[in-house]
Amino acid sequence: MAGHNPRITIRANVARDGPRLILTGTVEMREAVQDFTTFLGTFTRQVFDIDLEAPGCAYRDFSGRGGSLDAESGEDNHSWTLYEKGNGIIRSATCLSDTFGDDAGRLGCTIEFGDITVVLVAAAH
Repeated sequence: MAGHNPRITIRANVARDGPRLILTGTVEMREAVQDFTTFLGTFTRQVFDIDLEAPGCAYRDFSGRGGSLDAESGEDNHSWTLYEKGNGIIRSATCLSDTFGDDAGRLGCTIEFGDITVVLVAAAH
């Protein structure tokens, strides 16, 4: 990123896929100056499976459906940095947005998520 103050944008959503709740999201780091070099990563993870974790139940509802975090990483920040101003299900992220030399394969974030509340009822037979 050549120290060009990358903007970090993280988005996450939880959606139901049959018996499972799936967390999906993106992490984007984009330079603030020409040539606007951009790193884009995606993630997908199963966070709950009613068939495995609550057999005999059905979903009534769940909360904690989405979240985001936006941050400016600063000039020439070559350190893993904590950003705590997430909202929704994203509490915070610790990110490396610039390195000395080639950034390819070396940038990323570790994201801390908040709770997702699942409301279940007995399944109708």
